[in-house]
Order: sequence, then structure tokens, then C-alpha cells
Amino acid sequence: MHELSLPQSRLSSPELQGVGIEHYLTEVDHLDRLRRPDGSHDLATLIGVRQNLVPAIKEAAIPHAVSTTHQEYRDGDFWWLDQTGVDVARSGYRFHRYPMAVARVQVEIAEADDVNKNLRPGIIKVFLSPKMTRKDAPYSVAKQEHLADDDMLRIHMLDIDEYGNTRGKYMQSLMVRGIPLDAWVRMLSDPGNIFGKAFNIEDEASALSVMKLHQELELPETALPEGVISLVEAVLPYADSETQIVLQEQLALFRCNQAELHRQAENIADRWLAFEVELAD
Repeated sequence: MHELSLPQSRLSSPELQGVGIEHYLTEVDHLDRLRRPDGSHDLATLIGVRQNLVPAIKEAAIPHAVSTTHQEYRDGDFWWLDQTGVDVARSGYRFHRYPMAVARVQVEIAEADDVNKNLRPGIIKVFLSPKMTRKDAPYSVAKQEHLADDDMLRIHMLDIDEYGNTRGKYMQSLMVRGIPLDAWVRMLSDPGNIFGKAFNIEDEASALSVMKLHQELELPETALPEGVISLVEAVLPYADSETQIVLQEQLALFRCNQAELHRQAENIADRWLAFEVELAD
């Protein structure tokens, strides 16, 4: 395979400041594990690592960007490079220490397994991952775990070819700030919500209980006309008036030119990839 031509790296690029060291080490691990016998990397590996860097950049530096990634389907599973969705979710154990944060990783693994087994044509599977509440952990601990301020929302949908065969799946995600857990609880407890039914929430004061509903959160593709952004719109009526103002402002930003934000993230990813290769070497 041909080598990917990379621009000169910027080891101190300002766009990369604030990105957790775990991102650097994760990609270095991938690059080391997938080296060719002569020590180089093939094009597929470099493209895969670059694809992984784009959403990481969006989360760290472009807070109102929406990330869409594609995982290939083969051998009965969805793959990113040489890892399944469960493998990727299990890697979360490396980055969390607090018991409630570790419990969230366990839910992430279960969610990845459920998506692999139960994603169906025309159906979107939804995962709501609210920030830690004070019941889950003190704010200082949640901050250390990178789970203190943002809610992560993601959806999964199949990629089907013209013959009905599964080529892979799309995963779309965003980070949103300012949604109190009780807004999610009110929405999920309302039989008139976007899902058309009420859910039993184990502990209404814990974000973990909302995460655990992932297996039940399914929608027809037509229910989310703006993809994952539609979930922010769906919770809006269940928030208080001040929160609604904050969410409306974020919705306006999510609805801006996402293609341009993606282009910016890719430009940074090119420089970051060069750094990762240099660091691995």
C-alpha cells in the first residue's frame, strides 16, 4: 500500500493544547500495535488513526461540532481498525479510577455489545450519557474523570447497500452543556416523549441510571430529522426557562455549517497525526 503524505508536525500546536494525554497514548498504542514488519505504517492504519483524531479534536477544541464516524461490518461485528466496538469501550478502564466512573465504562461496554447484536435497518439506537451528578461523585472528582460538565449524546444507524447487505454503521455524537439531569428524567418519564413511552429509571439522582436505559432507547430513523441534534431539541421542553435559553443558543451553534467545522478538524488532525507518528517512532 502507498504511504500517506503528511505535513510537517507541530508538536506545540495551540489547537492541541488541552487535549488529554490519554489521547496521545491511545493513538501511539494503535500505531505501535499495527506497525508493519519493517516498522512503517500502511495507509489504512494512518487513515484509521486520523479518523479517530477528528472527533477527539472536535470534543477538545470545537465544542459545537457534531461528529459522524463509520465502522466497517465484517465477521459479524463492527470494526475500527483491528478493534470491535466492545474492545474500544473496554479501553475506558484505562482512563477511569473512581468507582462510579468505572461503572460507566461497564455500561459503555454493554451498550457496544447491544448495538452489535440489535441494530436493525431503519432503526436508530440512542445512547444518553449525562455528566456525573453530585450523587455520582463530588465535582472535583468528576472533573478529574472528565465527566463533570458535558453530556455526551450519540446515535447509531446501519449503513446498508442497494442489495440490503450491511456495509457498516454510522455513529453520530455531540457534547452539550447545561442540561440538568432532571430534564432527562422528566423526558424519559413522560409517555408522550419522543420515544412514545415512559421508562423506569432506577435512580433519578444518578446519571448512571439514564445511561443504563440504552437497550430500550430505539427510534425509527424518521424520528430524528437532524440526527443527534434532534435529541437536544427533544429534551428542550422538559428544561426550565433559563436552561431552555442556554440550549437554544447551543442548538443555533449545532445548526451552523458543520461541513466547515469538519474541514477545520481534519486540517488539525493532519498535523496531529504527524505528531502521533513522530511520538510512536
